[in-house]
Amino acid sequence: RDSTGEDLAATMDIGRSTFHQHLRAAQRKVFEELYG
Repeated sequence: RDSTGEDLAATMDIGRSTFHQHLRAAQRKVFEELYG
């Protein structure tokens, strides 16, 4: 099933913008490990 950021944020009881901030931070860490 497809989920949106808004769906996941609601599941974790956090705001959509907070979810996206955490997601971007995690993506940055992954890319730094792969390419940094």
